Amino acid sequence: MSATGVQICTENAFWCRTKALAALFNDEHKLDNLPLKHYPSNDAAGRTISSLLPLAAQHEGFYSGTMLTIEYSSLYNVTFQYLNISSSQRLMNEFIANFKKVYIYGAGQYSNKCLEQYLGKIYIFMGIIVSDGHKDKHLKIAERGYMLYEVSEVQPRDDEGIIVAIWGRIADEVLLQLSEKGYKNTICFLPRG
Repeated sequence: MSATGVQICTENAFWCRTKALAALFNDEHKLDNLPLKHYPSNDAAGRTISSLLPLAAQHEGFYSGTMLTIEYSSLYNVTFQYLNISSSQRLMNEFIANFKKVYIYGAGQYSNKCLEQYLGKIYIFMGIIVSDGHKDKHLKIAERGYMLYEVSEVQPRDDEGIIVAIWGRIADEVLLQLSEKGYKNTICFLPRG
């Protein structure tokens, strides 16, 4: 070790119980049976083998996971959020560009955020859609100058898209309902999953 240089470890480690990898040591899974000759270097073969270890442990009924330092974890999280947001924005912009007329399904805070972010990009904003029986609860939307529809008042059309601006499981339920009613042109404002 150098007293003047900063030492950084970039290695990985894998720990597990012997029983977790027992299946890898039977006759069927010998190292010679793996298609390693297709890899240009031993490093690639090593990465392939190391990626199989958690799968083998899970196959034997054990859990596997990843442990990160606090610093790397926060960097990983920020990078993932950036990629997720960038991808979502790109998909939303493509969706809006594909449809001349767009509705937003939902009347809460996510609908407002969606309007703030994308209203200027929508060619013709048709209005806000709410679930049947909920129109009276959201009359303030009409006061803001937006058309307000219950889902039964809108018919599926090829040139119209619906942005579902609702959170979580409710968004999944709404997407399922819209699909059952024949709506094909839908997208979620918030990433699901």
